[in-house]
Amino acid sequence: MNNTTLDFSGLSHNLFIADSGSITMNHVQDNGFTTCGLNGTPVVDIENSDVPSEYVITDKAKLTFKNDRTLLLWHQVPGSGVINLNFPPGDTLYSYHFNNTIPGISGINYQIEVDTCYDVMWALMPSSGSSVNIADSRLRSVGLWFKGHDTLDVSGLVGNAHYDSYTASLPDRYLHFENSDVRTWSLYPMDSVVLNVTGCILGEIGTEIRSRVVANDIYVDGSGGYWWSADTTFMIGGFSTGANAIRSAGQSIFLFAYSTLNSGDASALGNSIMMLVQSQLPEDPMLYDGACIWDAYIGKPSVAFVDTLISIHGSAWIDKTPVSKLMSLSWYQLYYMHSGDTSWLPVQGKMTLGKHDDILAGWDTHGLLPGAYTVKLVLCDNTTDSNKIEALKTVNLLPKFLGISEHDNNPIKATISPDPVDRTSVLTIETPLNGHLSLMIVDPAGKVVAESMVKLPEGKNSTRIGDLNLNPGVYYCILETGSCRKVVNFLKK
Repeated sequence: MNNTTLDFSGLSHNLFIADSGSITMNHVQDNGFTTCGLNGTPVVDIENSDVPSEYVITDKAKLTFKNDRTLLLWHQVPGSGVINLNFPPGDTLYSYHFNNTIPGISGINYQIEVDTCYDVMWALMPSSGSSVNIADSRLRSVGLWFKGHDTLDVSGLVGNAHYDSYTASLPDRYLHFENSDVRTWSLYPMDSVVLNVTGCILGEIGTEIRSRVVANDIYVDGSGGYWWSADTTFMIGGFSTGANAIRSAGQSIFLFAYSTLNSGDASALGNSIMMLVQSQLPEDPMLYDGACIWDAYIGKPSVAFVDTLISIHGSAWIDKTPVSKLMSLSWYQLYYMHSGDTSWLPVQGKMTLGKHDDILAGWDTHGLLPGAYTVKLVLCDNTTDSNKIEALKTVNLLPKFLGISEHDNNPIKATISPDPVDRTSVLTIETPLNGHLSLMIVDPAGKVVAESMVKLPEGKNSTRIGDLNLNPGVYYCILETGSCRKVVNFLKK
């Protein structure tokens, strides 16, 4: 390619060079950022070009860059590979050579040459069995490859970190940093590896081949790409947060449970299955190819009243594309159980029509005791195995007297500030009524934990509420005089 402009309309994965393929570019401009995969014995020769690209370098690849701008060079380290290296600053890089003849490098067959390039970024992909020691360097990313059949625990990897002296807690390889920065950590399990991931801030995580991941309490910030499953893998993301796209592909299963996707989209491709359980997304997930998506979500309410009929709102559905051969919805059903009990009671019978962000059922709470209840949504498919997923949500049922409707022209107005309540918080009451007004503080179970009389000689009064000796939790302040009542809820830290 000579004197050429490339534009891939925002697609990133658009170049792969394998076997003995080669590519030569001179005076080439790329409107975007290209991901280039390399394996076999490929040759890359780029000169006088502005082609913002990342190159995942493996096997016997040979790369030469001269007078180029914006490169991210992924140094894959095989199981027998050893790297002891200081990566130079990449703002303006006049000369960089990487091959097996360089002191501190062994077991690696690819070659990299950089001559007078700008905005060069460094990245590592250490595999199981490798040994890597990096000092005095700034790394854009570290992507850990996991191969084989082991079960491994990964925790404590945090992006945008500086390491004075740090050895990663990885039992299958040696990875050490001295006086170095790592902007992004990413995880790539392959083969039939099982990863248990906790307490990490990652740029990307994805499963390949037959691997499995159970991730809890992680944050995927998107600085390295996506959160995804592929091939015939199984990805579980629980009690976690994503700020990027989540995606299932191939014949994989991605279970996203009790988690939040702050930005990006959720999509299922190929013949994959995505299962969403009590998780919040910025927009509806998307289906492609022959894929299928489950969604079990209980929304409102969080607080309701006994001796009433409550509408439980949420989603309960299994959707698939018209050409998909995967499962459909057979039924869904809601149950409830009082805190401390052991038996589930049905809210209603089985429902066969899916609901998208709608009323799932009416819950008759007549005769129930106030207190905390767990509501369970069960979603069942139409296969012979009758596969099921469950979503749980806590609902506090308050005594009925708290739920008496207030008139629009209620003369009592009250505010609590600041809220959550601390020792400085003040309850301010405004009303044209004179005389005395009763004040009660009630916990979620309906127990009166404090009560007093407030004198209102001039129609306005304030009283300090932060001095009350309350345990942390949600409380209800009930103000009443004659036939007028005002209920204000607040949170005690």
